[in-house]
Amino acid sequence: MTALTHSETLLKDLGKMPIFRLSLGSKELFHSNFLELLWRLDRSSFIKMIRQLLNDDSFLPLDPKEYVLSREKEHFDICIFHKYKNCIIYDLILENKVKSIPEKGQLSRYRATIDELNTKKKKEETKSSPRYLLLSLATVFPDSPSVLKPWEIVHYNSLKAAIEKQSWPETKDGFNYKVYIADYCEFIGKLHELAESILVDLDNEFLFQDVNAFVGERMHDIYIKLRCTSFMLRLKTLLENNENNVPVRILAAECIRKEDENGAYINKAGVYLNVNIFNAVGQIGALIWDGAGDIYEVVIQGEQYRHGINPRKKETGKDTREMLDKMWKRHMNDQRASRFLNKILDKAPHECDDQEKAGPYNQYDDAYVYRYVNYKKDLNLIVEDLLGVMADDIVATYRTLTLQPTL
Repeated sequence: MTALTHSETLLKDLGKMPIFRLSLGSKELFHSNFLELLWRLDRSSFIKMIRQLLNDDSFLPLDPKEYVLSREKEHFDICIFHKYKNCIIYDLILENKVKSIPEKGQLSRYRATIDELNTKKKKEETKSSPRYLLLSLATVFPDSPSVLKPWEIVHYNSLKAAIEKQSWPETKDGFNYKVYIADYCEFIGKLHELAESILVDLDNEFLFQDVNAFVGERMHDIYIKLRCTSFMLRLKTLLENNENNVPVRILAAECIRKEDENGAYINKAGVYLNVNIFNAVGQIGALIWDGAGDIYEVVIQGEQYRHGINPRKKETGKDTREMLDKMWKRHMNDQRASRFLNKILDKAPHECDDQEKAGPYNQYDDAYVYRYVNYKKDLNLIVEDLLGVMADDIVATYRTLTLQPTL
């Protein structure tokens, strides 16, 4: 049985479960709500469950009368806190990640929120030093677990095991909670298995073999993100293992032209890898910068393999077309830029989607211009070969831009 067939089987099983259907309206909030339900049902069992996830048998008292569990307080998915001298002291911050992949930037902002709250407290004993628990469907991350500290990472199969180990009341207030808990555990167990199946046996496939089954069950976003993240990490390994002296960083997609995860603009020469989704199509990108000029991009988006340039400074003009034409002319008059943009067509001749509209180039927004080939139809490259080609192009481009000798 292939990985994709196994994924489809799991999707069909999930699709038959009412609890899965209910979760689709707000995937992460749904899990936060269920965890709050367990807190209301039996706080002592809930604390035991958290202790197991944290691997800490001393975390919080088992009779936490003075403790409060809250959802979406200070934008935290779940937090547990108590009051001391009229100050709120946070004991646990729990973040759910179902639809998205954990990233250092976002998690660092949550930590900064606690630090900011602490600075407002004059007495040391009223400051919070919470445990940070990250509950993630994904098991592959752009950043290594060590980079994500102090967050302690657990997955939904671990949550399933921790819930099942506790002695929850079977009934309360006339409701049979035993059935609900069993359904939820079966659900998150299959959800974890589905996420793992997406990552199996990737080498002999194209980037997105068939996303239609996932679209039908509204799970295509996590399918695309998991596969793109896995491939990006492989690309990172290729770049770092080639002894090519190329500095490689992971950059959140929304920070490409804004601020990076440390709050600073891209200000160092290097290669910045990122994953994104545009119109339900996955993208793996490498931004290449020499520290002064335009940002060169080598990108896989859907079935397109692109070379593009994102200018640090836009052209002026009466309309978008005039601005883009000026931009293209500027690139064609630059030996490095023209060679980079034209090189992609040397791999396989390919017409633009709409030649009359696009002219000699494709564009996005009012400044980004690119050329592309179809890696599946024109190049017939499976993932492993495509990543090798991409790594070679990235290294060659970085060396050209930084005036290093080619290997």
